[in-house]
Amino acid sequence: MVTKTKEVKSSREVKYLKREEKKMIKKNNEVKSSKERQNLIQKKGENKMLQNLTEELKMNNFIKKAEQAVGYCKASSYGTIKYSLEFQEKEILKYSKANNLQLTKSYKCIESSWNIKGREKIIDMLKYITKHPEIKHIIFYSEEIMNSNLLDTQRIYDFVRQNNKTIHFVKDKMKCIVSPSPEGLALTDLDIAVAKKISNDTSKKTKIGMLEKAKYGILPLKAPLGYINNPRTRMIDINNKIAQKIKEIFEILSKGKMTKEKFIKLSIKVGINPRKLINIIQNPFYFGKFFYKRKIYQGKHIPLIRESMWHKANMTLSKII
Repeated sequence: MVTKTKEVKSSREVKYLKREEKKMIKKNNEVKSSKERQNLIQKKGENKMLQNLTEELKMNNFIKKAEQAVGYCKASSYGTIKYSLEFQEKEILKYSKANNLQLTKSYKCIESSWNIKGREKIIDMLKYITKHPEIKHIIFYSEEIMNSNLLDTQRIYDFVRQNNKTIHFVKDKMKCIVSPSPEGLALTDLDIAVAKKISNDTSKKTKIGMLEKAKYGILPLKAPLGYINNPRTRMIDINNKIAQKIKEIFEILSKGKMTKEKFIKLSIKVGINPRKLINIIQNPFYFGKFFYKRKIYQGKHIPLIRESMWHKANMTLSKII
């Protein structure tokens, strides 16, 4: 009996040991698999890092290789240039990417008879390129846009010739390198002559368009104080922020009780220079009419005051100036 119990015990112990051994093997396998997973995740992460680094290096090499350029977009308030500023900017950006050029800056200009700041944009661009000699290229959407102003064309050609720059025209798919040789100068002079013809034609068309606009009842110039030019409708709208102030000025003057001292105090109060204030009061635009090319036209804009109030205000003004 004793021997049998011992055998049973030993068999049980063996079974228990086998179970424990299996458990240990499972645990070891699980630890190994978890470690392997971690290693795999780490390797994947390292591979991604390497890929990102190689992409960055490629991009850095591309930027180093790509030559720098500036873009110039121009539109006209009278519709003489067909393409919008947004369209030109997109096309210039596409062109620069396709031709391995890094576009560092883009200039936008709306050209009109009264917008002097728009005309100064070309000077700002040339100054910027002078400060950054690493910029080798100037990109326009078309040759027609560059040649729309004779003075600008002359400035650009002179600058490009002196500083060894290249002009690009996106629409025409053309590069223009101005050579200092006699042949190059002759071609430049020919381009300037063409630009002069285009500029003269554009000027004539613009003048005719402005006169037609005046006959239609829209002032073809910058809107006076109290009004604003609407670029969408091409009409002149009331500027509510300033219009009320202009109305109050006419109301005060129409009462007739005004001296030089009071007029100066009024100009200080409203924050308008006395000379400018006189021009405002004398302007018939505020009661619905306007002068253009020494003729008076009936405007289609909304008047701020009645004609009778305007006459009263001007009667008062005539006594103090």
